[in-house]
Amino acid sequence: MFCYNTIIISKVPKQEGIGPMTLKRIRFKKIRYKMLFAVLILMILSLSFVAVIAQYQAQKKIREQSLRTNVSLMQVGVENMEASYEQLSDLYLSIYLNENFQYFLQQRSNDSFAGSRSYFDVLKSVFLSCISSRSDVYSMIYVDKKGYLTYTTRDEAGHYLSYEDALLPEEYADLIQNGSDWEKNQILIPTHKHMPLRNNAHPSEVYAIARNIINTQYHFEEEGTMFITVDLSRMEHLAEMMKPDPSARTVICDAKNRVIYDTAKQLTGLQLPEDLKPPEGTENSAWDLDWDKERYVGLFARAEAMDCSIIMLIPESVYTADALSVSSGIMLGAVIIILVSVAITVYVSGTISRPIEQLATVMNTSGIKNLSNRVEISGQDETAQMGQAFNSLMDHLKDSIEKEYLMAIKQRDTIIKALQEQINPHFLYNVLQSISSMAALHGVSDVVTMANALGNILRYNIRGSDFRASLREEAAHVENYLAIQKIRFGSRLDYQIFIPEYLMNEQIPRVTLQPMVENAIVHGFADKTETGHIYVTAYMREGCLMIEVTDDGNGIEKESLIKLQEELSMPDITMITPAEHIGLSNLNARLKLLFKKARLEIDSDVHEGTVIRVIIRTEE
Repeated sequence: MFCYNTIIISKVPKQEGIGPMTLKRIRFKKIRYKMLFAVLILMILSLSFVAVIAQYQAQKKIREQSLRTNVSLMQVGVENMEASYEQLSDLYLSIYLNENFQYFLQQRSNDSFAGSRSYFDVLKSVFLSCISSRSDVYSMIYVDKKGYLTYTTRDEAGHYLSYEDALLPEEYADLIQNGSDWEKNQILIPTHKHMPLRNNAHPSEVYAIARNIINTQYHFEEEGTMFITVDLSRMEHLAEMMKPDPSARTVICDAKNRVIYDTAKQLTGLQLPEDLKPPEGTENSAWDLDWDKERYVGLFARAEAMDCSIIMLIPESVYTADALSVSSGIMLGAVIIILVSVAITVYVSGTISRPIEQLATVMNTSGIKNLSNRVEISGQDETAQMGQAFNSLMDHLKDSIEKEYLMAIKQRDTIIKALQEQINPHFLYNVLQSISSMAALHGVSDVVTMANALGNILRYNIRGSDFRASLREEAAHVENYLAIQKIRFGSRLDYQIFIPEYLMNEQIPRVTLQPMVENAIVHGFADKTETGHIYVTAYMREGCLMIEVTDDGNGIEKESLIKLQEELSMPDITMITPAEHIGLSNLNARLKLLFKKARLEIDSDVHEGTVIRVIIRTEE
């Protein structure tokens, strides 16, 4: 079947004096340029996507490998720092075991000894031997419980009768005053300028290990506080060893986030800035941060023995440099591939598009008044097949428009009208037979009732040419039919109609309910002596209008039911149903013609009854 509005035929007007801009627009519309443009866009997008993914994957892989290496490097540095710290602890032990120091502890209660020159000389000799045992130990400072301070450095030695005169850093003085309140026996003190010495106007930066001195031979009494100050040479060496790149930065902090050493020498001795503090749960892992107008990857590890932490700041550029070199190689290859693809596409698109352009030219010059144009066919590819199909279409187009389309429309109207009118003589015959029978058995009043109902029915069937009606009209029509049958069957027939008001305006084929009810009466109650019941119902379910006529009559034999169901499910509208089911066959055909998604169903059990169901999808 053909339809006028599915065929678009246009005629290209004669083009004279085409300007450069017009020619440019026409050339760009050619398929070869569209193919070239599509290939270029596809290649650029694809290769760009691959390059981005490669860059991301390369950077991710390089970063993962580098981070593992850097974490391992930090762990080695932490172990070396803790080993160095343990050596300082051993240094304290060597002091305890020193004979001169033991002598000093034994004489500590002798008032004549305390504060004497020999008192200070004993300590200096002990300290000097300890300083010489390790190259980075800068000084030894001891403050006894009376406040006497004795110190020894590599360059000089001296004492103060009161530690307050020595201008010690605040942390030193706090530990001396609160020696009995220490939570740990050994405490790390962050980097400070060393206490002013007599011969040094520019004191060195040192960090210290403080220890409470206990007299193990005399009731474990506290004797004083000892400080071993260490210069930053070994700390600097270990911090530099941990750096994976010269541009990286190592910051070593104590438990209170005070900086012991910073390889950049900016934060040494200061409080660690908030921006550099690692987030919780990042020990031995990485996080990203911005510091000093640069993007860094941060690493964090703890040295438990020292109760301090190491923060490594590695510039993001360290990780991206190698990834960029990989991406550059990929992009160079991508450019070469794009250039080769363009050359190939230009050649191939021209070969493919020329026959299509010729076909388009012929099609554009063809129209409803010019059906003689044909395409010259060469080759056997898809373009040649399109040309053959076009020529064949032009050969049959005129006949199709004049014959098939018009005949199909006329045939559709004829079939619907014939099917709708077919039921009238059949129904009229049955009603007249009922009137004849009832006239012999009853009075004139029954005949009048039947005649009125029959008149209403005939008027409904003959009125207008519309093939559809509302449920309200159909309900009134079937009510007239049932009124006639009620007179005929009397108490042997009982019926009820249940149609909700909200469905009354739904459209269905004209004369739908009457053949369904007629089938129930003729085939369900013809031979029954007891009362038969008929129920006419309508409802909505899942977007479908459901109309059912149910009876409790004789039912249909299984073989006959299967045959009838097969005929109702056939896709065509040929009426092959025997005469006794002509009403249902007629209704089934009209449903298929008037609605795309409508069907007639029938279910039955012998001696139980029958259900005839019309299903119409309302969302069409």
